[in-house]
Amino acid sequence: MSFLLHEAPGDFEVSEFGESVKTAGNRSRRSRTYGPVIIDTQLSPPQVGAIVERPRLIDLLERSGSQFGATLLSGRAGTGKTALAADYASGHENVAWYSVEAADADWKVFSSYFFASLCGNSIRRPRSLVMRSDESIDEVVAGEFLRNCFSCRERNKKGMPELIVIDDIHHLFDTAWFASFFDQLIRSLMPGVHLLMTCRSKPPAPLWRMRSKQMLNVIDEGMLEFSLGETMSLCKLRMLPQNVGSDAHRSSSGRIQKLLQLLDRGARQH
Repeated sequence: MSFLLHEAPGDFEVSEFGESVKTAGNRSRRSRTYGPVIIDTQLSPPQVGAIVERPRLIDLLERSGSQFGATLLSGRAGTGKTALAADYASGHENVAWYSVEAADADWKVFSSYFFASLCGNSIRRPRSLVMRSDESIDEVVAGEFLRNCFSCRERNKKGMPELIVIDDIHHLFDTAWFASFFDQLIRSLMPGVHLLMTCRSKPPAPLWRMRSKQMLNVIDEGMLEFSLGETMSLCKLRMLPQNVGSDAHRSSSGRIQKLLQLLDRGARQH
């Protein structure tokens, strides 16, 4: 069940968050700026129900996590990206999860949610991070955003997250700040922390440099397609005849959304 976090003050302190305002003596400080209320379900891996175990993809993600700081799962809707990410996350004890929605493209909303996810969702009212006019997104992310978020986890005795998942990050692609944020976030990752992102298309940012430096690995849609063996396992899970699975696999080319539609049709016919 989802719930809203209300406007009661938070029980933690985060320095340097908020807008720049003038004070007496011509000095400047930042006011504390609370972010929007948070929908809790966006900060938890979704319940995907009974799924077919896909050890080849879990192994692929494990190898990617050991060799790269970040991994990008790219594929159209219905290719199983979120289900795979949730399955992979279930094998880690300390995970920061954030499912991005279209309304989160505003920096104030996004930063509040991302801050809450990195803090372990233990805060009652998250801060939103408002940049000063003389700051760049690079300075914000590298300088204090990640550092303060991880400090919050340590104060709450949650420890550093092993895995950060940003699901459906394509909702942010059209924002003016995404390219700088994407680049600096990957460069600012701490040792032992892996970033997993899912998206429906490649981000509008040059990836070749990060890939060449083994900072980012990209797993394309073709790798997510169900093999014939995985399709047969799915048929067994749904108690369907093997011939239904082979026909569905041939017609769908292993694309999960189409495959499920064909299996549902086959179930109705039997």
